Amino acid sequence: MGPHLLLNITSIGPAMGVVPEVTDSGFKIRSADGTVWEWWQGNPALESGNRILPMPIPPIKQGPNIYIDSETIALLTGLHMDVDRTSQRIQFSTPNLGSDAPGEREITLDGWHTFTMAKTRPKAVSSGDQQTSRRLPMSVPASHDRLDISLGIGYVQDLDWGIHLGASGKIWSGDTNMTALITHGDNGARLHNSHLRWLDRESGRGIEAGDLYSESWGLVRGVRYTWSANGRWPYIGAYAKTNATSNPEALVVYRDKVGLGPNLVVQGEMGTDESIYTSLSWGKDPFQVFAFRRHLPSDLGCAEGAYATWLLTPEVSLFYGYTSSVSADGAEGSFKTIGIRVPFIGKSSLAIEKTEHTQNGASSKSKSIGLTMPVANTANLYIRYQENEIAFASAKVLGLESTGNNLMTCLSIFASPRVHLDYQISRFSQDGRASEQQQLITSYRLSDHTSLQTISGFPNIADRNLLRLRLEHQFGDGICLLLDYGRLSPYQSAADVRGKRGFMVMLRRTWPTWVPARGGEVSGIVLDQLGQPLEGIAVRLANYTTLTDAKGHYSFRCVPSGRYPLSIASESIPADYKVDSSTVDLDIARDSRITHDFSIVPLGCILGRVYLDRNENGKYDVGEGISGIAVCANEIVTSSRKDGSFAFNNLEPGRYGLRIAAEALPARYVVVDDSTISVDLKPRESITGIEFALANRDKRVIIAPVEWRTEEQ
Repeated sequence: MGPHLLLNITSIGPAMGVVPEVTDSGFKIRSADGTVWEWWQGNPALESGNRILPMPIPPIKQGPNIYIDSETIALLTGLHMDVDRTSQRIQFSTPNLGSDAPGEREITLDGWHTFTMAKTRPKAVSSGDQQTSRRLPMSVPASHDRLDISLGIGYVQDLDWGIHLGASGKIWSGDTNMTALITHGDNGARLHNSHLRWLDRESGRGIEAGDLYSESWGLVRGVRYTWSANGRWPYIGAYAKTNATSNPEALVVYRDKVGLGPNLVVQGEMGTDESIYTSLSWGKDPFQVFAFRRHLPSDLGCAEGAYATWLLTPEVSLFYGYTSSVSADGAEGSFKTIGIRVPFIGKSSLAIEKTEHTQNGASSKSKSIGLTMPVANTANLYIRYQENEIAFASAKVLGLESTGNNLMTCLSIFASPRVHLDYQISRFSQDGRASEQQQLITSYRLSDHTSLQTISGFPNIADRNLLRLRLEHQFGDGICLLLDYGRLSPYQSAADVRGKRGFMVMLRRTWPTWVPARGGEVSGIVLDQLGQPLEGIAVRLANYTTLTDAKGHYSFRCVPSGRYPLSIASESIPADYKVDSSTVDLDIARDSRITHDFSIVPLGCILGRVYLDRNENGKYDVGEGISGIAVCANEIVTSSRKDGSFAFNNLEPGRYGLRIAAEALPARYVVVDDSTISVDLKPRESITGIEFALANRDKRVIIAPVEWRTEEQ
């Protein structure tokens, strides 16, 4: 419902320590703690032995891809999830309520649409927006934090009801996420998947409550508090174990993570029931290693394992994994996997994997090879062949051995930005019995607000037993409608729902709410050199910009913590002014109250003339102006105009020495008085009457006698 989003666990699972596997009737998932969960079509939950993990919305098996709601993924991986619907962003981080410590695991997904992850395209800028962007934009820190609250109501035909409550955003500058599912059916009213998280990274504290993940016990219900300590985020929690015994048992745990050097991280969790979990992760290109050990009280078993990857080249990688466990009844189990991924033809890749799983004397082995190949620019081809061998504990006595193989081919076609097709054909063979299944999954983007997905058999797409439809429409005012038709998946576990078909409808409404924000404050006054306030001057604090008022005052309130440059936007200053100070860097905390004033200096000018004193009367006469003569005012240089006038504009107040640049003076001229003229320029002052007289340089005329000769001579 509201915050529930379907993600491709096949694609993102390996990065989270989760291994999914498609089966004939559904799929299996090995979670981060080594537990193998199974799902089959029509089942509303994941199951592992006598353990049940309900899912708020049904998953989708699309070819080799498995789509599961984001909250179930968070529970399977033991990662925390943050959903930002405004920027369409999902972030998973390690369950210590922070990701600042060395070695923290963090996965971020940007952009989404129904059932298919996609990068959000940038909004096109219109010509009008481009014109606006040339003007100085005004922006200040948000005075209120936004918290989106959602309410969803769902009904599964003839089965049960579900109500979802959710919230995401910020409260008192802390990241906030809340979700809870209330169901009503044959089992009465039940509360599922309830979770509340609040984290304030600046103050270094946070709290979580509801259904949580424990490194030792997996899914638990309780509360925990975390704090920042020298870059680490340890926590202490109080849990009620509900998955190990029929009666809840109180438990207090402490968890911490320590970085031992740049590449080694050690993590541990200890409980008052003597449960201990330790893990070690080491990574240095091209190797990555992770190992763990889980020790529970003597009557509940233990588990240990290790995973390693070796990146031989950017395209070739090896991986290996091993886990072993002892259950409460003493049954031993193990899981091994080894594989390699190599480039094949063009941009295609080949993955080869071998796995072995043993439990209670029974064993299963599989060998698989998978090929992923892009076809042109609009399609992807995936082919996977797997051989299976299963032996039960009494196989030698009763002959209970089973062998088989399956071949899966999936072709994904992106027909257009609005249409996506997935065609899958699977052939199965088990103990000599063969079967084949074909399936077509089509996603349509009917409009910017409506999407439709169909799942059907092929070529008989009208087969009612295989047909499934899902329609989603976004109304205005934050209202969304989701309508499903096909095999029913109730909110609560039902005795038998296989084969039942009908409708499921969900209606969701989201309301934005606003909570006063917290943050630092920076303020000041912008004055000229005479102490007069200046209005309309733009002041910048990093990416924030504001204007001074009639009293020259500016302020930034609710500034998030950090280091910010504070300056005057030069493009907002009149041409005859200049800032009398440079940019300053400010360290701002939540309780900071910083005052910084700016001085804007009014500029002045010096005007004068250069002339050729032809009549030697010591003053300028009309027509005597000379152009192109270089004049200096300290280090500033200008040249005279056609009428001999020159000007130095927008000068800062101060002392200036004016002179003719003798080194650039044409050789035919000489300065009558080559001394420097000194002036003191005041703010807003214009100094005039500066004149430089030139004279023609004297030229000597030499007359030499000439000897004439005639022809007669």
